[in-house]
Amino acid sequence: MLLLEKLNRAFSQTIIMITHNEELAQMTSRRIRIEDGRIVSDSVEGRL
Repeated sequence: MLLLEKLNRAFSQTIIMITHNEELAQMTSRRIRIEDGRIVSDSVEGRL
C-alpha cells in the first residue's frame, strides 16, 4: 500500500484497487462499495 500511495502522489495518477480485504480498503482515500452489481456507498476520506 505504501508503494501505491507513493506512486499516486509522485505521478498524480488514480489507482483503482479491487479488494475484499476491509483492512486494505480502510487505507484508501475513497471507497466505492458494490453489492450485487450496484453501488451502495461512495465515501471520500481526507487522506492523501
